Amino acid sequence: MSENTKAFTFDDVVISTIAKTLQLAILTGTDIVDNLRTIEVQDNGGGKLTITPNYNSQFEHWVAKMLEELEAQRNAENEEPEGVKGLFE
Repeated sequence: MSENTKAFTFDDVVISTIAKTLQLAILTGTDIVDNLRTIEVQDNGGGKLTITPNYNSQFEHWVAKMLEELEAQRNAENEEPEGVKGLFE
């Protein structure tokens, strides 16, 4: 590494975001690479990279929206339309 290059490390927030992104990719069957490309980091001034506030709020919103959609899908699967009877009823 040249003398003009500064090395950075991830702070714990970046590491936990990467872990959550990996878990979501596994659960949803999506490509982790595409999800990792969306992560936004910034220098916190101490040689560590941290998640930008904008990305953090977007990520939390995305997770909440996905959970809402999952809950709605579960509710739709569990509800039986009125007037519809089972095969042997």
